[in-house]
Amino acid sequence: MSDSGSESVFELPHAWLRHRRPRRGSAGVPAFTPDSRARQVIGDMLSDQRVTVPWALDRPATEAPIRAAGHAWEAGDAGAPPAGAGAVAAITEFYRRGNDDDISLFADLWISERGLPFAALAAVEMTSMLVVDDSLPPHQRHYPSRNVGVRHLRPGESRPGYFADLPLQVLLRVREALAAAPEAEFQQVVTSLEEYRAGSAYARAACSVLVPQADRVDEDVAAAVADGDGSRAGMLFYAACTGAQAATLAALAETWMLLRRPSALVPPTATPT
Repeated sequence: MSDSGSESVFELPHAWLRHRRPRRGSAGVPAFTPDSRARQVIGDMLSDQRVTVPWALDRPATEAPIRAAGHAWEAGDAGAPPAGAGAVAAITEFYRRGNDDDISLFADLWISERGLPFAALAAVEMTSMLVVDDSLPPHQRHYPSRNVGVRHLRPGESRPGYFADLPLQVLLRVREALAAAPEAEFQQVVTSLEEYRAGSAYARAACSVLVPQADRVDEDVAAAVADGDGSRAGMLFYAACTGAQAATLAALAETWMLLRRPSALVPPTATPT
């Protein structure tokens, strides 16, 4: 703490700045370079899941468009849509049980091989999907089973907090690239996200994390509060543009999501020195 007049001012410890997850307009944003390990690391993950990913894509719970898109992405089809990339990432993350921070390298892979606009849409798709067995009772649907498939979240559904963290890390990794992108490329992403702003609550929240805009974050915060969705509130905490938004979200968010990551405590506007 330092004194500024009659008030104490909190000075952010310099060591915390490495946890900063910048957004467009943050000061001191470095150039973004995709991690060169991405292809190898993600390739190894997919090799480990070479049975479970196609199996899940073919389960009855999987929506038909997602099934087709996921198989196209698996096959290396250059025209595979973002939903396919997002579905494969969602299934991979599910079976790794949320314990692998290298999942965020999906973002680096998408950026390096398909470009930033594709990566942004794939990250939104991943965040708005649920890996689930709809044949089980509600409290058991999120556990691994032989009938687990992947589909978009439905109205009124929420993502269990302990399954929301890694898709969020993929989103934030894409946001780091957006923060440093040329203006034309950034605007291309903003335009492509408009379609998703008309989608599900999780898709809208994901768009706000990628490109925070105070008025839209206000709408998303109000929706999360109305739904009592602590998982979505934990995501939106990273999109907060005002102190009031942050306070409202912190009161609702899954505590585990906020305490697991030091980045939740570091303002994206914090300036590296």
